[in-house]
Amino acid sequence: MKIENDRIRCVCGKWAKPAGLHIEGLSLAGWKCGECGEEYLSPKDSIRLSAYKQIQAKTTQAVVAKVGNSLAIRIRKDVADALGLYAGEKLDLTLPTPNKIELKVA
Repeated sequence: MKIENDRIRCVCGKWAKPAGLHIEGLSLAGWKCGECGEEYLSPKDSIRLSAYKQIQAKTTQAVVAKVGNSLAIRIRKDVADALGLYAGEKLDLTLPTPNKIELKVA
């Protein structure tokens, strides 16, 4: 794969341009060929997608901690990295059933 001026040479011989890609619900950086539609994932986001798939395949636990008068849910670093989460980021919290919490990146 040849990268030149933020473009890469596609398998069809044309140049693919930078594009936002959406794979399995993740927004990822990459390139897309306007000629044949072939998509290429950036190396950094390729690692992120791989980590996401590994974590998605198993159940992980989060720990509830007390912070001042509130409770906080601690998320493992590998999970946070795979989702692109950072400290201070807002999440939407819903309670679909009495014993289930869903968090969604806002």
